[in-house]
Amino acid sequence: MFTSDLRVRVVETGLATHPAVSVFCGNLERDPADKNTATNPRVIVEVLSASTERYDRDEKFSHYRRIPSLASYVLISQEEQRLEVFSRSADGSWTLRETREGAAVLDDIGCTLSVEAVYRNPLS
Repeated sequence: MFTSDLRVRVVETGLATHPAVSVFCGNLERDPADKNTATNPRVIVEVLSASTERYDRDEKFSHYRRIPSLASYVLISQEEQRLEVFSRSADGSWTLRETREGAAVLDDIGCTLSVEAVYRNPLS
């Protein structure tokens, strides 16, 4: 698991981004043109803001869907307590599961994200 310090490139389109969190399973595959960039995330997490939400949902996700290794794309709202998990199905289609309480499940990597933990204020 990496924070936004690691850049992720969509090889097919050339888009390079710094997701809030990226998860890799197995060996990290580096971009041949930039050894500081990885190309095989299993999960990408983005934290939505008013200025980036449309881009994260539409254009960026359109690029991310072209990453063969990507199994889940998680969007975390800043406006309300809501996690959205887009999961790739065996046929290549994507399914959305929205969670406002309890936990969001990332089946592909055997992980659950507690909504309470994600939104807990560490300063309180």
